[in-house]
Amino acid sequence: MNLEKTWKKDAMKHAEQCFPEECCGLVAKQNGKEIFWKCKNRAFDYKMTAFVIDTDDWIECEDSVDDIIGIVHSHPNGQLEFSLADKLSCKELDLTFYLVEPETDRMIKIEPNEVKC
Repeated sequence: MNLEKTWKKDAMKHAEQCFPEECCGLVAKQNGKEIFWKCKNRAFDYKMTAFVIDTDDWIECEDSVDDIIGIVHSHPNGQLEFSLADKLSCKELDLTFYLVEPETDRMIKIEPNEVKC
């Protein structure tokens, strides 16, 4: 995925800043433009292998943008593959999930209708 000057570049930078912990954030539409909304990871002792988006960050984003359209997180262990939990969350939340890997500068995505669980 080409990471030109878009929200994707901001998401990758956030992943690099959070490394070696998982980062998380939201993709939102604001005035017709897709943006990245950086969120705190509240997984506490499990930040190296999991993410929990800070509720206040989600609320602030929801109150500030037109629509939340996706969730971004990283797998800092070099594994660029969605976990079962990622897939189930994508389907349940009905939002596109993006996975970034800061060491290789790669990103993949999965749509809710692609999840076969």
